Amino acid sequence: MYVDGVARPRVINVGLGSKQKAEAWRRVLVTDVFPQIARFAPDLVFISAGFDAHVADVINCGFVSLTELDYDWVTTQLCKLANTSAQGRVVSVLEGGYRVQGRFVSPFARSVAAHVRALTRAGLAGTYDVEAEKRALQAERDAERRRADLRAAQKAERARELALLQQQQQQQQQHQQQQHALKRKAEDEGAAAGVSAAVAPTDAPAAMASGGGGESKRRRRGGQPVDYAALDAQMRAEAEAKKKKSSST
Repeated sequence: MYVDGVARPRVINVGLGSKQKAEAWRRVLVTDVFPQIARFAPDLVFISAGFDAHVADVINCGFVSLTELDYDWVTTQLCKLANTSAQGRVVSVLEGGYRVQGRFVSPFARSVAAHVRALTRAGLAGTYDVEAEKRALQAERDAERRRADLRAAQKAERARELALLQQQQQQQQQHQQQQHALKRKAEDEGAAAGVSAAVAPTDAPAAMASGGGGESKRRRRGGQPVDYAALDAQMRAEAEAKKKKSSST
């Protein structure tokens, strides 16, 4: 750009904090960077294609955390800007990307592939419309918000169902414990009744015998005094008579 007739470099430097999501990165580009490029109307677009902001590339220390889809998207936007003022002229130079483990399926290789695919579709990308891109970004944010609300509602519903299931299990467990306690009580009462029934018949005769002996003793004590001399004479006479009778026969 020119300031007072002198060419001056124009640097648009937008900082993002640590652990920022790709959504914030896209929003900054659409609202702060791309509109200024569109106003500048470049004749040629140079891309310094660095891929070390990939989420799997540890060299970025957790900043931004992009994916292949984000590199495809930003390349498409730059191609739209080139189609608008530079007749589609784009030069892309590989700048960086250090997670190469896995070779053709590494994060670096997948990011480069997404970038090159977007470049090959540059003629189909169309031109850049600042307001349309802002509306598209807002629509995407609204959709993501609805998806987040849906996920939160589903999580709350699962938590409610889990709480209800736990409550039902507790109630069922309490009911089973109550039924078990009632069964044990009934068994204990039945066992006690059986013991009482088995002991009662053995006590009755003893009580009867005890009662009869007492009445006999009471009757003997309550009768006339016994004349033991007369009783002895009577028994001797009966024995003598029985002896004579047996000798005569």
